[in-house]
Amino acid sequence: MNYLYKQLAICLALWLGASAAVAETPTCIDTTLSATGRQQLTVPGGAEIYGSVRFSYRTTGLPTAVSISIEAGNVAAATQTPFEQIAAVTNTSGASMGTAAAGWRFWFVNVATLAGGTSPTIILTSCFHPSAFSIARFGTVPTFPNQSANTLFAGPGSGAAATPAFRALVLADLPATTVTGAGTAGQSAVWNGANTIAASPAVRFADKFAGADFDDKVTAAHTDLPATGGTIDARGLEGAQTANTTITLSKPVRLLWPAGAVTYSGTGRFISATVRGIVIEAISHSGDGADASGSTMAVTGTGVDGILATDAEGIVLKNFNLTGPGSGTGIGINMKSNLCQIENVAVKSFGGSGVVIDGTVNNANLCRIVGGRSGNNGSHGYETKGTNGNLTHFISAISQSNAGDGFHIATPYNLFSATNTDSNGAVGTGIGYQFVSGATNNKGVAYSDAPNGNEVTGFDFDAGANYNTLLNPNFAAPVVDAGTSNIYQSTTAGMLNTAHLGTITAGGPNDNLAYILPSTRFQGFNQPTGAGAAFGAYGGILFNANNSFDARARRYLITNALDLFKFAIVRSSNSSTDPSLGNTGVLASGTVDFTMDETGNVGIGDTSPAALLTVGNGDLFQVSSTGVVLIGTVAFAALGTPANGTEVYCSNCDAPTVAGSYNTCASTPGPGAWAKRIRGAWSCF
Repeated sequence: MNYLYKQLAICLALWLGASAAVAETPTCIDTTLSATGRQQLTVPGGAEIYGSVRFSYRTTGLPTAVSISIEAGNVAAATQTPFEQIAAVTNTSGASMGTAAAGWRFWFVNVATLAGGTSPTIILTSCFHPSAFSIARFGTVPTFPNQSANTLFAGPGSGAAATPAFRALVLADLPATTVTGAGTAGQSAVWNGANTIAASPAVRFADKFAGADFDDKVTAAHTDLPATGGTIDARGLEGAQTANTTITLSKPVRLLWPAGAVTYSGTGRFISATVRGIVIEAISHSGDGADASGSTMAVTGTGVDGILATDAEGIVLKNFNLTGPGSGTGIGINMKSNLCQIENVAVKSFGGSGVVIDGTVNNANLCRIVGGRSGNNGSHGYETKGTNGNLTHFISAISQSNAGDGFHIATPYNLFSATNTDSNGAVGTGIGYQFVSGATNNKGVAYSDAPNGNEVTGFDFDAGANYNTLLNPNFAAPVVDAGTSNIYQSTTAGMLNTAHLGTITAGGPNDNLAYILPSTRFQGFNQPTGAGAAFGAYGGILFNANNSFDARARRYLITNALDLFKFAIVRSSNSSTDPSLGNTGVLASGTVDFTMDETGNVGIGDTSPAALLTVGNGDLFQVSSTGVVLIGTVAFAALGTPANGTEVYCSNCDAPTVAGSYNTCASTPGPGAWAKRIRGAWSCF
């Protein structure tokens, strides 16, 4: 480019008259004249004629004579006739017409009727000096006429000096510090600093290699790479592509996949990755793999896997659709490698599962699946299995309309972050997330559209699937087998559900022997005052029940908010209504069976115990802190007919007449006596 700028600068210098001191060779141009009428004469660049120009003419057809008139308009004299004849000649072919005066801006040619009645071709030749056309003199920059693409105004490309003209750029026009060679076919070209172009050893362009099909070209490019690997750029293979043999990646390569569809009709897996450091990256995926709006790998064989990665630690699969034949046993992505990353990949219509993290034989731990979708597969959408298929992180992955489970998990320590399932499984029995035996300590926030379509169960924990913690924003309750221990939270019910959980441990042992910290604290609800305020942060635990098995079942609320300062156990009135407290902790529903006030007094059936232990509403039986027992007072009419051995103080019974003796209790008003039920009658002492 510096050279082109230099050329333009030279041209401008000539136009400005900067090179007037240099001897110039006149530039001559030929103009073929029409038989009659005025015609503008232009110089190279499209500008009008300026300055001193010498004219001559010649003809073909051998006329006896020709009459030519030269006219121009003067720039300096505003009053001059716009078109004034400055030269005229009647002469034979080849005659000179002399030199026109300087200062004329427009030149026109008028051809008169030719003698002899013939119509010869008349060519007018004008010669001029470039320095005569100066911007300083005429105030106008000459313009260039349209030229073909990739041309420049310069001297000859080689040989001796000659008149400048428009021509194509040649290699000799480039400065010596620029590249001066061409790369090998199929390789990228880089400047190596020695004025030559060398092939990059790390990049191969698949479209530059021989081969009838896509797989042939990619395999040839892979073979041509050094053992240390490199990049295979297949993006130049445009349009629909076909393949019929397995592409084996046995070197660390980055394979850049083209746009459009590549259809594989072979009998073995389409792509086999067998070493570390492999990246397969395409343009984009369509979202659900339904079409080829992005980059698509299409497998037609019913028993063929799409991609098998064995011991390819760190493999990255990114931005493409992977579609199967719609039946058979093939797996979309069969991952048997550690630290894999599958990002924005849509897997669809394989006979087996869409994506399998398989640690049965090889290590397949610590994989990450980000975005993308697995749908319409004959088995599960996403599946983990094997003792070394652990610690997969599913992030915003969607499993939809698979014949099996949305996520089928048989391994521990997997993490779910904003995943989703929809319409998986058979009609009426479909499961979004299935945790089978061995699926332990899985965590996360997962979403299920169940019940929707075939999928009726959002989460299912089988026997042997323990210690899982799942937070589900929309589905109320999981299916849990007996004997399992899992924690499941749903905002539908706004509570924590534990399935056969044996022990809850919060925190670890405390080495400080001076005090004890609580391991678990229940708190978080305030008691309203009824006047627009609330206070407290009290705790409460509700033990649920229903009448599915026994209508006598009751619900119990354990809380420290009764009357705002009492600990209480509140029993529901039936098996379907929660016991509850109202404003300022007053009992709203249920019966208070147990109360402890702020002093430690305990009441059974009494919410205001008057002694350390009180039984019965109204403090009927009391035991003081010193061991004094106070039995409640009963009038004679209320004695009733309890069992023999019952004792009570009768407030209005007759007292015995002789100390140590007894009388049959009578209703005659008396000073009161101790009454005891003996042989079916009350005796007073």
